Order: sequence, then C-alpha cells, then structure tokens
Amino acid sequence: RFAAPELCEADAAGDAAVARTRAWADWVAAAPLCPWAKNSVAKPAAVSYVATTAATRDAFFAAVEAAARELAKTTADASAAIAFVVAPAFLADDFPAFSEAVEDLEDEYLPEAGAWADDVQVAGFHPGWTFAGLPPDAPVHFEKRAPHPTVSVVLVRGFAGADSARVADDNERVLERLGTSELRRVFEGFDHG
Repeated sequence: RFAAPELCEADAAGDAAVARTRAWADWVAAAPLCPWAKNSVAKPAAVSYVATTAATRDAFFAAVEAAARELAKTTADASAAIAFVVAPAFLADDFPAFSEAVEDLEDEYLPEAGAWADDVQVAGFHPGWTFAGLPPDAPVHFEKRAPHPTVSVVLVRGFAGADSARVADDNERVLERLGTSELRRVFEGFDHG
C-alpha cells in the first residue's frame, strides 16, 4: 500500500467500507465498465483503498490530497496505479453537495496543492449518483455509483490517449444490457457480501 498510514482507519466500520468498495471495484473490472479497471485489479500492489472518517469538506479534501500525494510518488505501473478514498461519512445522503465538492476539489483545491497535482486525476462516485436530464431509473446512473462516497485518484500519464467518449458509450451499452433491476441487485450484494 502506498496510502498515508494516518488515513487508514483500523476500525470495523472502515474495514467494512473498504471491503464493500473493493467488491465494487472488482465488479467494475468484471462488468466491464472501465477498460483500465481489470489491469488495476490484476495488480493488487498498484491499488490502494483508504478509508477516512472525514465528515467535512476540509477533512475530505485533506484525505484525498494525502492519498494523491502518495500516488504521485508511486513507482507502480502508471496504467494500473489507483487510490480509492472511501468516505462513508462525507455527504452520503446529499449527492448534489458531494458532486459540487468533488468539482471544487478537482478544479480549485488540488491545482493549488502544488505541481505534483498535475500528475493525478480524480473522479467522484456516490451511492446516489444521478445524471441530470435522465429518468431516475436509467441504468447509466450506475456508471458513477459506488457503495460509499468515494474518490478515485489515478496517474494522468497512465491514460495518455484515452478516449473518454468511447468509454462512456461502452459503459452505457454494458449498463443498458444489465438493466436497472440487475444493477440494483448487484449493489445490494455489496452491502451483504
């Protein structure tokens, strides 16, 4: 693990949150929703799961920054290296506020953190993620859903030439094929697995 030790919660709640997030990441790789997830999951030393008890923006941003700083220093395969910062107490019941916080994290906070921040990219995931303008039961919402509020941090150099529009189209096809009922069943399994 390359996560900052002070961020790794050794309590049962943190362990359970990480276990659910790990099961979700394994599912994302198997579905497949992310073309790089399979590579990451196949190289466990390149993946870090950090549980944080952060409940405020400042604490959440600090947790993500610490994980991102560690990731930026890693010598792991750049196309596989990823850190998941899992924050069950951070805006779990308020997706719009979480989405806004992640946007601020990416656009304002990390760019001010130092030159190293140019080497990483973050993406938010939330149990209540919904894309504006789509029906509430659209399967595509599950593209950005996770068991807990989570931010993934990846190395930019590992994704040179990535075609995000193609990835989004492929994800939508996979999710439509699975359907909302099956996706709900899968996500319920993360709570009981």
